[in-house]
Amino acid sequence: MSKKFKLEYKPSEDYKFICISCQLKDYRLCFHLNKKLGFDFKKIKDFEIPDGKKTKAFSLYFFDYLDNQVYFYLIANKNVNDILISELKHMDYFILIHGAINEKKSQTFINKIKEIPQILMANEINPDKIKSANNLFSDLELHLMHFQLKEKKPVYKKTQR
Repeated sequence: MSKKFKLEYKPSEDYKFICISCQLKDYRLCFHLNKKLGFDFKKIKDFEIPDGKKTKAFSLYFFDYLDNQVYFYLIANKNVNDILISELKHMDYFILIHGAINEKKSQTFINKIKEIPQILMANEINPDKIKSANNLFSDLELHLMHFQLKEKKPVYKKTQR
């Protein structure tokens, strides 16, 4: 009799999910985040999700924290007509943190984000409580791989500091 093994992978364990509510345009929010956190968010190709005959596109920014191999993505939750995560329709942006980051460091980031005067709210949410989170993570990874192949340049560039 053969044994069946089931492999379970929960991508949400690799991610932290920070929700931000503010009235800033994406490029202005990046400016303030870069200044406050000492980051260098860069605009990359919009995060596109096929939806029937049309494609939904959401602004996407990327920053790699090479010292710790932690990657930050700033994603707009809203565009002109669509919402990326409908369960969190009151949120304007998400910061996905991919990689090992401790709770103290994560809370420090959130507190610094809250210090930006134009930020109305910033909180960490457990990705397991969002139905579409795992789909979002896998779609994001596919988008980044496609972007790397098409542009012939890595998003995860290895540079020395």
